[in-house]
Amino acid sequence: MSGIQDAINQAQAHAADVVANEANLAATDLIEGHVASSGQMKTFVKPTMTSVAASTGLLPRSTIYLKPTEHGMKIGKNKEMLQEFEAEIDLTDDVGFMLKHTIRFGNPAQYLSSYDGSGCNKGGTWGDALQKGRMAGKCTDPYFAAEIKLVLTKDLKMKEETLKAGAVVSYDTSSPSRFSDWSYFYDAAAKAGLVGQKVRVKVIAREINHNGNNWGTVSFEIIG
Repeated sequence: MSGIQDAINQAQAHAADVVANEANLAATDLIEGHVASSGQMKTFVKPTMTSVAASTGLLPRSTIYLKPTEHGMKIGKNKEMLQEFEAEIDLTDDVGFMLKHTIRFGNPAQYLSSYDGSGCNKGGTWGDALQKGRMAGKCTDPYFAAEIKLVLTKDLKMKEETLKAGAVVSYDTSSPSRFSDWSYFYDAAAKAGLVGQKVRVKVIAREINHNGNNWGTVSFEIIG
């Protein structure tokens, strides 16, 4: 439990620094403050496009998403299970992918993330999100996750629709095991001198079996 409490303390300190800096720069942006039931002082600062972008990630929520399962990969609302497809990833930080801290809590599982250690991707502060997770129970310590922008290199035909080449698909690693697959791929790309470049990859569905549980993940194979 000390891990999540340390993270809460760090997030609150970071948020306080951000509030102080923004208040010093533009005192008129300070809206109000109140004390929460937990005794924590919450200060609200007028959002800016910069602060919103820093807390909402790489891609808009309207972007079609990739969901791995133990049976294959689903894209958006399509029911068809894909085993592989080709895409391009720009291996430039905050252009083709963005790293973040994530927590998972509750049953069914809920996920909250922060890209800057101050704001939560679902609104509010990261410190508040960590407290919410801890109070809900079964909350993980913050772990690394990646939001990845996949650009299709050729038309992807499915039973319900065809996504044209150039379409963007969003993939969130969401769990530590899925981030491990991304990290393994990134290390291989770094050794090949491809970091900072656009890389063609094969996106492959992979099943994980552990302690009687099965779930899906995604691996990446460099093809050009």
